Formats: sequence, C-alpha cells, structure tokens
Amino acid sequence: MESGQVEPLSEENPHLFSFDSISDYVIPQRALCGRLVTCTARRYKIIGFPVVINDDRYERNAFYYNVCFVFEAQADVSCYEPVVRKCARVLQELEESTAFLSSPETASQIPEILEIMYEDLSSLGEVSIPIKDTQLNLKVFPHLPNPPQVEDWMVPICLINLEKLTDDAWDMTLSKVIPFIDGINHVRRIAELADADPALTRSALEHLLYYQAILMIDIFSFSNLYAWNPAVAHLVDDPSVQEECALYVTRTDYPLPAFPILLQLYAKLVVPNTTVHDWLVSTSADTVHGIDARRFVTFGVIKGFLRRVHRWPILLDRRRSAATIVPGARPNDPQRGRTFSTRGGSSPSDGVNTSGFTNRSSDRHASASGFTMRSDHTATGGFSSSLSRTVGAASGSPLDTRKSLLSSSFQQQQQLLQRSAPGQSPKALHTSLPPLDIAPAARHRARTDSGQTGRGPPLAVQLGYPPSLLAMLDGTHHDDELCVKYARGWSDLERILAVVGGVKDFAGAASAPGQLGNVRLILK
Repeated sequence: MESGQVEPLSEENPHLFSFDSISDYVIPQRALCGRLVTCTARRYKIIGFPVVINDDRYERNAFYYNVCFVFEAQADVSCYEPVVRKCARVLQELEESTAFLSSPETASQIPEILEIMYEDLSSLGEVSIPIKDTQLNLKVFPHLPNPPQVEDWMVPICLINLEKLTDDAWDMTLSKVIPFIDGINHVRRIAELADADPALTRSALEHLLYYQAILMIDIFSFSNLYAWNPAVAHLVDDPSVQEECALYVTRTDYPLPAFPILLQLYAKLVVPNTTVHDWLVSTSADTVHGIDARRFVTFGVIKGFLRRVHRWPILLDRRRSAATIVPGARPNDPQRGRTFSTRGGSSPSDGVNTSGFTNRSSDRHASASGFTMRSDHTATGGFSSSLSRTVGAASGSPLDTRKSLLSSSFQQQQQLLQRSAPGQSPKALHTSLPPLDIAPAARHRARTDSGQTGRGPPLAVQLGYPPSLLAMLDGTHHDDELCVKYARGWSDLERILAVVGGVKDFAGAASAPGQLGNVRLILK
C-alpha cells in the first residue's frame, strides 16, 4: 500500500493491524522493559508496559509479558497511563508469588480477566477483579487541564447543584462563596457578599473550575457589545439546542417563540456598535416576545455562538493629557503632568500616592482618615463632589490661592460633565469612591496651613477620576476590568475617559464610537 492509505476491515482482513509491524514494541528488548511504550499502527494507538522477570525456574531464565491497551490514534491516553502501569505491576506480583501467568492451571483465566477489564473500563471507567488472594482494582481518573486564572471581573455559573454537595468537611471559604454564585455576581462582588478574602475566593473558584463544576462568563450589562462565533452553525443545525434556547430565554408568562424569530433577534444583537440596550429598544423583545435579555445573552455565551466584544481604552498622548489636567501649566513647565504640586523644595515623593484606591477595609476608618470623596448625582444628571471634612486656609496665603485655582478647575470639569449628558438619569451616575491616601509630607502641609488634621485631595481626584487610571490606559485593560476595579458603571467610566481625553462636547463624541478625544477605544 501507499504511505498514508488505510486498508478497510473486511472478511479477508479482520484484524485492526498487523502484529508483525508492532511485535518489536509489544515484546521489546530488555532496554524497554519496565517503561511505558506507545506506538501507532494504522488508525490505532497501542500503549503497554512490558515486564521481564529474571528467574532460574523459567526455561530461558527469564519471563516476558505485556498487557497492551488499544485506542484510536487521535485519542488522549494520558488518563490510562496509570492504569496500564498498575495492571502490569499487579500481574508481576502475582507471577512472582504464585506463578499465576506462567502456570498452565491459572494461565487459562487470563483471557476472561482481560475481557472483564475491557468491558468495565470502557463502560464504567473502573474494574475490580478478585484473583486468588489479590484484588485487581483499576480506575480511570480523567486528566483535567489546569483551570484558567480567575479574575475579579469574571462571573461564575454553576453547572451542578453545589449546595446539595456541600458538607461540614468542605473548605470554609468555599462554603461561604457557593451561596452567592448565581450567574449575576462577579468574583469581587461574591467576595464582598461572602465577607471572604478576594484571593481566597479566586482560589476556591479555580478549584470548582478545575472540576468543571462552574464556568466563567463576562459581566452582563446593557452597554455590552457582542459578535458571532463560528459555533452559530451548530445552533442552526441542532434542533435540541433550538428548543432549549426558547425554554431558557422566554419568561414563563409568554408563549415560546419560533426559532427563526430567536435567530433574527440574535442577528440584530450582533450588528456592529449595537449595545444590548439599543437592541432591546429597537426590537422590543422583552415586551413583544417575553425575552429575558440577560438569559438571552447568557445562553449564547454559554453555548459558544456569541462572544463579548470588549472595549480596550488607550491613551494616545499621555503628556498632552497630563497637561490638560494641571491648572495653569505651560508647555515647558517642569510641573506639567504631576498630580500634586510640591513647594518648599519637597521631593516628588511628597506628592500623591498614585497606587490608586486604598483597601476597602480603610472605609471603616473614614472618619479618622481626614478626607473622603463621594460622587452623588444631581438633579441635572451630573456629578457633585462633597468632602467629609474641608480644609480651610488663611485668606491670602499661597495655599489658599492654589486651592482656589484647583477648585475653579474642578468646577469647570463638573460643569463639563453636567453638560455632557443633559438627559442622563441620576441612577446611571450613582457611584461612591473610597478614601484616597496622600503622602505624609503633603498631609503635614495641609495640617500646617489649614489648622486642621484633614487630608488634602489629590488633583486627579478633584477632576473626577483616580490617579492610577492613566497608567491603565495602555490598551491591555478592558472595560470590565476597569469598571470592577473602580466600582463604576460603563456610563460613568466613559465620561471619565472623555475628561481624560480632553473632550469638551461629550454628546458629540458619543456619536463617534471609539473616539473620546485623546482616548481611543479598541473593540475586540
């Protein structure tokens, strides 16, 4: 035969492969004995563990045997390797103690044992065979790959009923986390609700992910974008998935829509730059067909024919953006781009701690921290900032002049945000910021000049965004990560990115998808 051709089985050729072609690997030389040997013949893979027992009682002073398992050539046999090794070693112990393999009286039982092993391992994945005074117990443990890293913005969905499986012997963190896995809460939210350490929560969910008890999806939001995956072909060809889709996405008080209607709704959802909110407004799927938007999207993501399109913000010109947020900065000003100006020869380390937000545990000490910023929504839909403790300064002092300058710039930015969305509802702008820390030198100046013990707000916070945000606008952090990190919705974050990008007319910028002045949104 030509190389690569496979001769089909027939009455003239009833064998899977020719034994002569693999005999050197099934009954190998001594150098290969005691090792796992795998070879491929035609469309099949043979795996064995040859053994040689040296003893004067044998005719040739040695006894060779090998129990081989046959699989399809493309099969993953990693989970069977321990089974092959154990089977060979158990038979070796029987032969050395009772001559079970070489004795004519007991050797006749081997074909029956092999048949039982084949049937039970194929159907049950385990087998238990009593052989004289020994029990041959074999079990196939599936070889599972390491789970992907769990991130704070991922949403776990249970594939089995975990609450029925839990008992007092389970890990404490796992027992606290499981009740809050509902397909809606993301990982950080679950850690907060369970009052568990975020790192331990991620580790516990990775264990569940390893055993395929849960799967991870993206955060559902009405501002999300979606696109097709090639697996949509299976949705069209599989009637069972079509029926399951209608049952899953339709509310109980509505009749089940036909599959062509559901497919048409999915097609309208994946139109470029169409958010879930836009899709819901244009199709009225919730009122006309009784479609639950969250379950509609989740079903597509779980089945693999929908994929999330993330927004990856990237800051094009960092120096220009830094200059726009420093009041009175000149192009050649050495202070350009700093988030907190120093005076009196202080080093840059006296400025703001740019690591971002402090730990949530610092909230409980907010009354003693001196400064807490909280953004509340006004009647016009903009932001209004309130400080838990204001820092007063003597009239006419340099600090007073500088604070007036910062306050004026802050008010201008707030007015910009208010004009950016005149019809924005207050609910969409609801947000709360935890306290931020300032370096000791800056805190000392605030106490000296104001006569109070409060902390002064860093400039980036006064302009409406955390100082660590600029470092994350490098195109490697997507919208879900930023929203969870800073506890804001996309509508709030988009306006903050507009401020960073120097946009003066947010309504006009919103009409050009992906462009927020000096900030670009990469969709992928």
